[in-house]
Amino acid sequence: MFEVTPLTDPETLADRAVDFGRETNDLPAEVVKRVAALDDMAAVAVESDGKLLLRRLTETCSWKFPVVTVGDGEDYVAALREQVRAAVGPIELERVVTVREITVRSDESDRTASRTFVTFTGRLNAGTEPVELPVPEDGAHEVGWFAELPDEADELPGTAAFFDGLTGRR
Repeated sequence: MFEVTPLTDPETLADRAVDFGRETNDLPAEVVKRVAALDDMAAVAVESDGKLLLRRLTETCSWKFPVVTVGDGEDYVAALREQVRAAVGPIELERVVTVREITVRSDESDRTASRTFVTFTGRLNAGTEPVELPVPEDGAHEVGWFAELPDEADELPGTAAFFDGLTGRR
């Protein structure tokens, strides 16, 4: 497994014990243009007692793993640690488990754009119980523990694999 150390180039994990996947989709030029303006993302899957932590940042936001955007050259680990601590609470990152590089290609030209999604596993800090997980002021609107992905969840690349893993252990 990949130990959690600074990570600015997920491509370096392609030959390691990390679930690394790539996909390419042909889409309209306008979609490719929008994707080109987006940052990469880092998420953390935190399990406790057979359930996974999901959060909603606003009342209208979908449930999802704690996730942050990561700009060019930015450290995925540092961004996730800082922003998740502020939005959800005391979580420690354990390892990188999935990397998904998604490329979109214009069906009208040669233009392409890519986004990378890196998912870590994490755990609650020692002594923090799932039911007592604090939500910092100005943090997430709501956090919850789920054994199954809720219908209103936003499924980032790699999300289903974590819930499938929970189902397989029952």
